[in-house]
Amino acid sequence: VCVKIFIPILNRLLWFLLMCIQIIQMLISGILISIIRTHKSVLLHSGRDSILSNEKVYKDLLFVTIINSPKDQEEYVIGNCEKLFGDKDCKNPYTIMELYDYVVYLLCQKAAYNEAGQYLDRAKLFAQKWKDNYIWGLYYDMLMDFYEELLNGAYYSEDEDEIALMNKMLVTMDKAIHYMSKSKHEMAKNLYAKYVLGKAVLIIRSMPEKSRKIKALIKGTKKIIEQNTLDYAEVRSVYYMVWAWYYTLCESEMKAVLMNLKEAAAINAARNNSELDEVDYFYIPAANMMCELGDIENTLGLLDEAYKMCDTHIDEIPYIRKKLDLLEYQLQVCYEEDDMEGSRKYLNMIDAVNQEAKGYGICKVVPDDVRSEIE
Repeated sequence: VCVKIFIPILNRLLWFLLMCIQIIQMLISGILISIIRTHKSVLLHSGRDSILSNEKVYKDLLFVTIINSPKDQEEYVIGNCEKLFGDKDCKNPYTIMELYDYVVYLLCQKAAYNEAGQYLDRAKLFAQKWKDNYIWGLYYDMLMDFYEELLNGAYYSEDEDEIALMNKMLVTMDKAIHYMSKSKHEMAKNLYAKYVLGKAVLIIRSMPEKSRKIKALIKGTKKIIEQNTLDYAEVRSVYYMVWAWYYTLCESEMKAVLMNLKEAAAINAARNNSELDEVDYFYIPAANMMCELGDIENTLGLLDEAYKMCDTHIDEIPYIRKKLDLLEYQLQVCYEEDDMEGSRKYLNMIDAVNQEAKGYGICKVVPDDVRSEIE
């Protein structure tokens, strides 16, 4: 009887603590934005002085400001990274590789793949210069992410070029794992586990029949994660998302998928993620899983939630771009389900957002044959 009384009290206490954590995260987020704003002002004025702008303290402040700038400030990030990429007196190569990774990611979001490839070439030269296992691990992970952007979700393709790209991704991921396993850097074990989980996802989505190998990869990271990361570390969320993918494609089991998504969401709630990250790393993958399992209602529901999150960011280019991507996804789902009413709804929304985005040079094109059939 005592236990039955205690459990509801414990649940309420845990809920209260989670709310406290979320409030603290919101406060920290607000403080961080204010600090970054102050940093930018200091950098703007001190950067005009040729002596000050070459001082180590200026470069350190510039790095901290750039790496903590939200992804909706892509022009600021890309424009200011060059000041650090050109630093011949670089004493911390790890920070430079982090910046290369950030810039390549942002350029891929803009579909500026040629420019992203140029930065990857420069990152490779930088890695060759330093000959460091941790840096090589970061480089190959960055390269794998670039290949994944080019693949654009074609994991099951029979196209020879896309199959070749998928194979390059697996080889590149193995190189990232190899170098990170040899590194003594304090973050190496964390990233090693994350890379192994990344390999597991690639195999799940391209060769789900290899369930035994996939399970071994995922289980092999559990002890490393428990011993080397904090309770709300990013890799713990990744761990549950990978299990959710496993139970989507290898052993289809909706209950297990939802349980693992719930675990990942709880970790994310306690992290200071941007809403863009929430959309990219939780809502879209979760919608993909629901779609694979044939739950169209939940697929569209998750994408609607993601759209609402993006819609609160007025006149912010990355969020406008993401809104159009989400609407395109919803249109494709409805169109493939022969839901013409839903297709018309999302087509009209795409047209409306295209009008909003016109001033930024952004436009989502719907093929004429699809448009004519829907209208």
